[in-house]
Amino acid sequence: MPVCGPKLSLCGLIISVWGIIQLVLMGVFYYIHSVALIEDLPLEEHYPGPVEFYAAADQAYSQNAY
Repeated sequence: MPVCGPKLSLCGLIISVWGIIQLVLMGVFYYIHSVALIEDLPLEEHYPGPVEFYAAADQAYSQNAY
């Protein structure tokens, strides 16, 4: 007894493939340190200087990329 027909199966397959493509693209954008994604990084509000901020941002980008 089939649970879903061919149209629903195809729809699920397309959504699954799109999800994989989206996750790969997000990983690539985190890997190249995309500025648009900086709001999604777990960073503190204030840092003593720019060197500390860049180090924390670099670590957060690397953590999210892998």
